[in-house]
Amino acid sequence: MGYESTNALILLGSLGLVIVFYIIQVLIFFAVLIPLRWWKPQSVFIQNQYRNLKQNLFFGQLLAIAITGYMEFLIAGYYTITYGLTSTSGEVISNYTAYFALIVTCILMPLAILFIIVQRRRDLHRYRIYNVLGELYAGFKTSDRINLTYYLLFGIRRVMYIYVVFNWVEDSWAQAMVIMFMNLFMLIFIGQQKPLSRMFKNRIELFNEFCVLIITIHMICFTEWVPGRQERDVMGWSMIAIIGFNIAINVKSIFKVIYHGFKLVCIRYKNHAKAYFKK
Repeated sequence: MGYESTNALILLGSLGLVIVFYIIQVLIFFAVLIPLRWWKPQSVFIQNQYRNLKQNLFFGQLLAIAITGYMEFLIAGYYTITYGLTSTSGEVISNYTAYFALIVTCILMPLAILFIIVQRRRDLHRYRIYNVLGELYAGFKTSDRINLTYYLLFGIRRVMYIYVVFNWVEDSWAQAMVIMFMNLFMLIFIGQQKPLSRMFKNRIELFNEFCVLIITIHMICFTEWVPGRQERDVMGWSMIAIIGFNIAINVKSIFKVIYHGFKLVCIRYKNHAKAYFKK
């Protein structure tokens, strides 16, 4: 399948280290902070550490990790459980990591999203809910419940992608067609709903989805439908050009945000300096 290892931690790469660090924090929370909190309830430092770690771990930090590495979680979980070994302690830990990754992506996230969808709009802005599940709808328009399904569609799309890639190996044309229709659906969804609260972000999402759709259409030319080497070379260079253009626009957007942020910081310190010297 193109992977040199069936170890989930190796497949996850640096994301595996992030998971290990998260698990260490959870162990510290239950094994150290909870007993200390009961042993020294008057300690302000311990109470603050307990409160801060609880707010970060359950479940904002975990959801942020899952959203960032959703595809890696699915690949590592599926590939390790399907083809992995259990002969050594490292391989057993790898299997537990794979189960953890699949539970987070395929059970925890969908349940959290469904919980958000059924909530009343004003309840979503309450501190208790937002602090725990805010990662799933921060930056989205909460006025329409359909917008809250964005990450649900985000997950279903990636699950379907993993299934198609690993199970339809002999039907490359079908892989390309399914991926193309999934991209087209998301393009229509984002264009119709504009789920993000800022128009700039909606436009970037639309642009990215459109580029991915065009690239996926190019992929059909690398199936048995187009046997000619020359035609494939031409389409390959076209794909490279589109990918490069997409990267350039996204990098430009990132630098634009950084520039505006830096400009605001400079203006703030300039005003502070003026106020200081006027004294």
